[in-house]
Amino acid sequence: LVVFGDSLSDMGNGNESLVVSAVFSSPPYWEGRFSNGEVWIEHVSDAYGLNTTYGSGFSMGDNRAFGGSQTGQGYSYGIMPNSGAQINSYLANVQSNLTSSDIVFLWAGGNDFLYGTANPDTISQNMASHIRTLALAGGSRFVVANLPPLELTPEGASRSAQQQATMASDVVSYNAKLAQEMSNLSSSMSIDIT
Repeated sequence: LVVFGDSLSDMGNGNESLVVSAVFSSPPYWEGRFSNGEVWIEHVSDAYGLNTTYGSGFSMGDNRAFGGSQTGQGYSYGIMPNSGAQINSYLANVQSNLTSSDIVFLWAGGNDFLYGTANPDTISQNMASHIRTLALAGGSRFVVANLPPLELTPEGASRSAQQQATMASDVVSYNAKLAQEMSNLSSSMSIDIT
């Protein structure tokens, strides 16, 4: 399993940053995660008897997800590698080619809506770009998650009623656009996207 994304998949990368670890310290966060226990990908790894490790930059590790990241290139807040930067770093520093046995998970976009552009077109196009980059590196099997109703999260619920309604509508639009982008890539590149 190879994993890219944000805090929902971060097994400890964010905690390696002094700034992030100072803000999200344990407790209530558990062992460097942005949760009170293991994140979903650890349960998937366990279910298949796999050992998934985290790492960023030049360090090894097949889980590159980083709490606070957004889609696209560059860094959020100057220190958190966005999904595109995670992918580029992995391909440059860990393995330049993916194999047919690799299953690549990509779950990102929530922070884009909560703290970034909040533009469904841009975010879905970023996700498509990420999958295209990984497919060109040999990836052929992908799991790409859409987004839940972010207006119901604590951060979303803290917004005005109008902001919540806009966020809800934009996330629904994004999920539809993401599904179309993934369908197009699956057909045009002959890759499996779930």
